[in-house]
Parts: sequence; structure tokens; C-alpha cells
Amino acid sequence: GLALALATGVVFGSIPAWLQTRGELAPALQESSRGSTGGRRRTLKALVAAEMALALVLVAATALLIRSLLRQQYMDPGFDRKDLTIAYVLLSQERYPEDAQVRAFYGRVLDQIARDARIQSAALVQTMPLAGDNSYLNVRTGGESGATREEMSGNMVVSPGYFATMKIPLVAGRAFTAADHQDAQPVAVVNETFVKRYWPRAEALGRRVRVGRGEGPWLTVVGVARDVRHTSLAEPPRPELYRPFAQAPQRVMTVVARAATGASGTAEALRAAVKEGDPDQPLFRMQSYGALLSTRSSGERATAKVLGILSAIALILAAVGTYGVMAYTAALRVREIGVRMALGARGTDIFRMMVGGGLVPAVTGLALGLPAAYAAVAALLLVVALAAAAIPAWRAMRVDPARVLREE
Repeated sequence: GLALALATGVVFGSIPAWLQTRGELAPALQESSRGSTGGRRRTLKALVAAEMALALVLVAATALLIRSLLRQQYMDPGFDRKDLTIAYVLLSQERYPEDAQVRAFYGRVLDQIARDARIQSAALVQTMPLAGDNSYLNVRTGGESGATREEMSGNMVVSPGYFATMKIPLVAGRAFTAADHQDAQPVAVVNETFVKRYWPRAEALGRRVRVGRGEGPWLTVVGVARDVRHTSLAEPPRPELYRPFAQAPQRVMTVVARAATGASGTAEALRAAVKEGDPDQPLFRMQSYGALLSTRSSGERATAKVLGILSAIALILAAVGTYGVMAYTAALRVREIGVRMALGARGTDIFRMMVGGGLVPAVTGLALGLPAAYAAVAALLLVVALAAAAIPAWRAMRVDPARVLREE
């Protein structure tokens, strides 16, 4: 960056120096006698126009990113994000080789949490929404009629109490209960997007789905849950199929707990519950859900800050560039201004002429950059250009024609 900045200064600083050393004396003298030439002004105005166009694109990109971050901050993910703490548990294959052992361990953990007054409710989930963990599976629908089709769905293994803990409402049917154990009828809950995509004109409750490509059991849909944004707040909800933990036990699970009103110490409560289940079993990646989301969006926030700083610099450069060109043009046109005022031009006429000359390249640059930006950002830059052009114009309107003519 330093080398590029130095090279830019040397290259663009050498161009006017080279133009002044070409030895063309007669045109220079003629140019001096006339004030400023149209060719030079056109070049300067073209540079201002290019600067305004680039500044417009940068400011617009920053505005779009900040608007997106603000929209995501207040967007409804489909559940209540407040007062949640999560922790991951990984049971080893060697220590827990049987599904019954896995069920027993997590059962002890949930029972211990339920007795802790610091926890309002808790549950297990295989992949936590918005945490960066995703699980997909193939599902087959249409088992009632004999004709089936294969689809894709998000895979959510949860324990009873998950929908209540996350405050995800059910729009139809029921949630999982302790009665949905491993020996009971296999059941499932699907979300609204699943129903809209795969059963758009049929009642979802009572329909059957089969998980995976094998010959596993058909699951009966007993509930329809509200859509949850799982992958990110910027992406629409995906089709999701929920299965009860007792019927599809997993060794790697996330414990999610909602703190009781005004209570603290949720992390200690989770550690104590896991220790009660197995003193040698560790927890990892324990954190509040708010901290998790903050970490997940830290890259976007940092990008927005950097772009904001660059946009401010671009605005300053656009203003300085417009001011520099206008001040230089006004200095070259002092004789012309003096003559105009001697012939009866008013100060306001000179002001309008100079401001109009400064706004032409600004408007041209905005017109070039407008397809990539919003009109509101263009208006902001236009105000900046107007302010930058007004100061030299105000000075020009105060030129004393008598003094100028005496100097001539």
C-alpha cells in the first residue's frame, strides 16, 4: 500500500511537471493572456467527474452493507434469541458404543438441568440454528399412495422441550413428548417451508416420510413448526424435518438452556449437569447465544467499519478535488470576472456561473456512478460538491473590478 501510494504521487505529480517543460512558450503566453483554456478546464472537470463517480459507488456499497446488517439485527429468526446459553457435547464411540448408553447419559443431563432453579427450560438439538452447523438428509415423501419421490431437507434431531425452550410456535399438531421413545411409533415434525414445497395442496398431519436412501421406517408427521432461519438471517428458511432424540440418538449434541428470569449462572448449571451425567465428560464451545451471533457477524461488522472509513475518505477527497479545481479555475478567470463585473455583471451572476461550472463535472460523475448506487447517496455527494464549489464561487463574486483592471 505504501509503495502504491508513493508510485501514484510520483506518476501523477510528474504529468503536470512534464507538460510545463515541453518548451511550447507561445501557446503558454497566449493562454496566460486569455485566462484559462477550455482544454485544461475540460481535463480538470473530467478528473472531478471520475472522482465523484468512484466516491458514489463506494458510499453506496457501504450504505447497502450497513443497511443489510441493520436489517439482519432486527430480523425475526423464528425463535427468541434472548437468555439462551449453548454448549456442545461429544460422546466418544469407545465410551458410549450403544444407543441406549447415549440416551441414558443425555437423559441424566436433562433431568439434572430440570431440577436447577437457574434454568427455565433446556433441550438437546443436533445443529443449532445460526451457529454455522448444518445437517442435510434425503427424505422420501408420498408413502401413503405407494408412489414416492426423493427430496432434500434439513436434518434436526431434538429432544422433547426443544420447541418450548427456543419458543418456536407450532402452527399445527403437537411437539415431541416423552411418549415418543425408541419403541413408540416413529414420528416427525416438519416446518412450514417443508409443507409448502413438498405438500403444497395437502394436509401435512398424518402424512409419512422416510429418512435416507435405505429401507428405514416411515415417520408419521405429528406437527408443523414455524419456519426458522437456520443457515443465516440473510437466507430464507430451508425445509426442515425434526426427529425425536430418543428415536434417532446422536453422540454429538448441543445443549441449549434458557435462563430463568433474572437468574445468572447458566454456564455453571450446565457444567454441573454434565458432570452429574458423567464426571469425565467435558463440555466445549460453551457461550451465550448472543456472543455466538456476535462472533458469527464480526467479519461483516469489520467490513462495514472499514468501508465506512473509506467512504468518509472518498467524500473528503471528492470535496477537496472539487474545491481545488474550482479554486484554480477561479484564479485563472480573475481577469474575465473583473471584466464581466466592470460591464455590469452582479455578484450573484458570478456566483451562479462559478457554482454551475463546479456542479457540471459533479453531476456528470454522479450520472456515471448512479447505476451502481442509490439516489439518496447521490444527493449526499451532490451536497458535498455544492458546498465545495460554493466557497471559491463566493470568493469570486467579491472580486474588485477596479483593482483587477488597474493591475492589467
